[in-house]
This record gives sequence, C-alpha cells and structure tokens, in this order.
Amino acid sequence: MQNKKHFITCDKCGKDFEVNKIKPEILQVKFRAINADIYYFVCPKCLTVFPITIIDELGNKYIEQLKNLSRKFLALKGSGEELKLAKLIDSMDRKQRQIKNNTEKLKTIFDGEFIAKKVGGEIQVQFFSKK
Repeated sequence: MQNKKHFITCDKCGKDFEVNKIKPEILQVKFRAINADIYYFVCPKCLTVFPITIIDELGNKYIEQLKNLSRKFLALKGSGEELKLAKLIDSMDRKQRQIKNNTEKLKTIFDGEFIAKKVGGEIQVQFFSKK
C-alpha cells in the first residue's frame, strides 16, 4: 500500500511542502524533571518549526489505556451487549479527555521557542523554554 502524499503551506513563507503524515520528527526535551517528546514538522524553505503535539510518560500511559479500551470495544461490537459497550464508550471518552488535558498541561510547561538550522545538510531543531 502506497502512502498518500500530504502537503501543507508554511504560514511564514507560503511554500507548499510534503509532510510525511505517518512519521513526524520527534524532539526529546526535559524540563522540571519532566521528559517529553515534541512531535513537529519543519518548513524546508524558511525552517519554521510546526509543533504538532507533546507527549510525556503519563500521556503514553493514557494512550495505551485508550488502545486497550478500543480493542475491548471492537471485540464486543455486534455482540448485543449494549450496556458493556456503552460503559466502554464512556471510559474511552474519559480517557480521551485525560489525554487532552495532559497535553494542554504540557503545552503550558513547555512554552517556548523552536529554533531550526541547517548543519551539514541536515535540519537540527532546538527548543528554548520561556520559563
């Protein structure tokens, strides 16, 4: 199966560029004893960094829990066990809210600036906290 090509337009320079939707770049950062992965894309023309999301250990735990709930839901789907399905849907909704709330908290903790530069043909990205 071939991957579809996805393009975005840079807000800063207006260049359209292809983005590998499946595998963005990851910058590992640590601040206030919190290790996190920031997922991002970089405009190849002006080197503007586009952060997508930030995930820490707690976020990864929530994501795994959501995957497990989803597997249980799929296994029960069509079984006629509507009460169990409804409870699973509620649990999945709560887990999605936990993921969102954790991500929002991390965004405030990791508030800062990204600097990208080309070094030897490669783009390197650094994060500088405002705090």
